[in-house]
Amino acid sequence: MWAVVASTVGMILHAIEERSSWLGKIVSAVLGIAWAMSTYMIVPVLIFEEDGVFGSIQRSSALLRNTWGEQIVSGFGFGLPSLLLAIPGVLLGLVGYRFHPLGFLAAVPYFLVLSAVMSAVRGIFTVALYRYATEGETPSGFSRGNFKDAFVDKSNRY
Repeated sequence: MWAVVASTVGMILHAIEERSSWLGKIVSAVLGIAWAMSTYMIVPVLIFEEDGVFGSIQRSSALLRNTWGEQIVSGFGFGLPSLLLAIPGVLLGLVGYRFHPLGFLAAVPYFLVLSAVMSAVRGIFTVALYRYATEGETPSGFSRGNFKDAFVDKSNRY
């Protein structure tokens, strides 16, 4: 059911973006960010709390809002490491293309593995973050700073 809801929301946001002027594109982007934030911990909530899709969306949003507030510090993310790890794949594709027009396809397995690894790392972090949010304790294998530095704690803002 989660896949149906996520796909529907994605299609609606895409339709708004495609059929709108620049203002619609901005609105679509803001709604997309709000959706991504509110569903950031949806998978662990769905798995561990068994509350249904819409209840899990509300719970995921509440966990993020209540524990860290609405400001995520931009210093923590997976985009930069993914970008840096993509460089060897791009080089492999360029070298392959130099030898044959279809040689760039040599980089496809690299990007498939990179995508799988980064997806797994994000999933592991999300589950650890969920456990930190619900239990208040740092999961084994992580330091408290991994979570304290990743988000701004609402209780310490004032």
